[in-house]
Amino acid sequence: MERHCEEKKKVVMTADDFKNVEEFFTHFKIEMPELLNERITSYKKDPREFSFDDQKLFRAFIAHAMNTVDHPLVKDDVFKNIRTKCDKAWFDAQFDSDITTLLSGKDIK
Repeated sequence: MERHCEEKKKVVMTADDFKNVEEFFTHFKIEMPELLNERITSYKKDPREFSFDDQKLFRAFIAHAMNTVDHPLVKDDVFKNIRTKCDKAWFDAQFDSDITTLLSGKDIK
C-alpha cells in the first residue's frame, strides 16, 4: 500500500479509504463534520478529478474531525495518541493553508 508522500505528490487514496471513513462514522453513530462530508461527496462525484491537494485536505479534515467530534469513543484514552497526532496534522495543514493564502492571496479550501 502506497502512503501519502509530499515529494511524489501522488494520489494514493482509494474508494475503500472513503468507504472506511464513512463506515467508521456511521457504525459508531458519530455525526460527520461538514468539511469531511464535502470531501467524500466530491470524491464520489468524480474520483478521477480527485487531486493531490484534495487528498491533503481530506487527510486534514479527518484529523480535524478526530479532535472536534463530541463522542465518548473518540474522547476515550484509547484515542489519546491518535488525537495528539491528529491535532498536529490539523495544525500543520491549517498553517500551510494560512501561509499559502497569505502569500498567494487566495484561499485553497
